[in-house]
Amino acid sequence: MRKNKIEILKAGDVSMPELLDEADFDRQMTEEAEPYLARLVRTGRLSPKLDLYYELYPRTPNKGTIVICHGFTESTEKYHELIYYFLKNGYQVAIYDQRGHGQSFRETKDRGLIHVRHFSRYVSDLHVFVHKIVMKQMEPDGARLFLYAHSMGGCVAARYLEEYPDDFAKAVLNAPMLGLNLGKYSVRSAEAICAYKILTGHGMERIFNQRPFNPDERFEDCSASSEARFSYYHRVRLAHQAYQTGGASYYWGQEAIWTGQQAVKKKEVRKIRTPLLMFMAGQETLVDESAQKRFLRHLTCGAGILVPDSRHEIYRAQNPVLGVYLNRIYEFFGMS
Repeated sequence: MRKNKIEILKAGDVSMPELLDEADFDRQMTEEAEPYLARLVRTGRLSPKLDLYYELYPRTPNKGTIVICHGFTESTEKYHELIYYFLKNGYQVAIYDQRGHGQSFRETKDRGLIHVRHFSRYVSDLHVFVHKIVMKQMEPDGARLFLYAHSMGGCVAARYLEEYPDDFAKAVLNAPMLGLNLGKYSVRSAEAICAYKILTGHGMERIFNQRPFNPDERFEDCSASSEARFSYYHRVRLAHQAYQTGGASYYWGQEAIWTGQQAVKKKEVRKIRTPLLMFMAGQETLVDESAQKRFLRHLTCGAGILVPDSRHEIYRAQNPVLGVYLNRIYEFFGMS
């Protein structure tokens, strides 16, 4: 990989028998993918003190273990299709619900609000999961560990790789949240609003321009490019209150801005020694592309890939994009 080279990943026809047909998506997920996962999964919780729900998908033999770090308002359940593909291609998988998400514990009474006092807790949670669960239960001797992280999880992963550069053999950051798309607000004004709300005792309230989970969300307003994939998981969310998260607290907002700023600093990025691919969505609306490019400029062991025909959630793109995307990941993980 050439330093700072941004590759363009174009949609195409890919021969991938396991790729679910979007026209028959619900049936294939319900009758094929989910039963396959149910036969393999081992679930658990880190500890009574750190009540994080996790799922492990072991397989023998395997090409290595992929650890998934999900994004803002997401859950393990949302990644079941991707997990299915990773397993079918010879990898075993480990994933957990980050604090404030899915079936993991909350720090607020409002279970739909995403809140954390310090983003460093997300990083330490990932470290505990990797060292206490994954390395001990997923063939630790000689098995290679890979990291796949999306959006908010991509920010957590960037900080993790900067702090613990030797844990993973390779990493993929998918549309990482290294800066927020703040719309009409500047970073300085957003920081000031969050700081004021925290100072006046409202830090654990939902940010004024964010909304709770919307049961009537439309495909046109979502972050997936595949309507079949959006519709399937939206129905899952409607059926399970644990997945009905929406909007962040002012504490979360302040920490998200600050952590992204830290993650893209040259002295921090240069700490990364893990070979890395960063995918960027061509139809991005949620994160700051300039922050992603700043990260890439300082990165000495990785490259960026732009996916023009995808919204933010590239792993939920339409099949002509998704097939090429997955093949690129397998190619990267398989390189010596």
